[in-house]
Amino acid sequence: MPIFTPNCPEQRAFILDESRYVALIAGRGSGKTAAAAVKLLRYVGKYPGCRALVTAGINEQLVEGMIPQLEKWLPDGVVPKVRRKPYTRYLFPNDAEVIFRPCYNPESLRAGNFSYVEMDEAATCPEMAFQIADAACRQQGYPPQVVITTTPRWQNWV
Repeated sequence: MPIFTPNCPEQRAFILDESRYVALIAGRGSGKTAAAAVKLLRYVGKYPGCRALVTAGINEQLVEGMIPQLEKWLPDGVVPKVRRKPYTRYLFPNDAEVIFRPCYNPESLRAGNFSYVEMDEAATCPEMAFQIADAACRQQGYPPQVVITTTPRWQNWV
């Protein structure tokens, strides 16, 4: 596994922040998705049995963005079981689970309780998707965290 080195103090602060709501808003190619993947892996490693939801505006953003970054930064020796249908799901050796779902249909995010929610490219997601995912961040026994990464866009809910 390569060693992730934050490219700026803000990226490092984002990765280490354990607040309920955390956002990293920066330009294209700034490492937002990589930082989010590392942050997610830190959470999953720290909280066995947790459930995480990772979402983006469309499935391609997950398949071509977040999922490859998550796989790139997996710690050595950690090999999650992967299911691809209907959406990608990773089951980690410590019983943590990460579920990937697009949010173009916000109602599809209602199923499940999670302790960690990540919205990648949140500005491309409907605001209702954020509200529903935030409400689903309620898994008992874990500190809830809702994480947003996005590129700045003019006049959106973020």
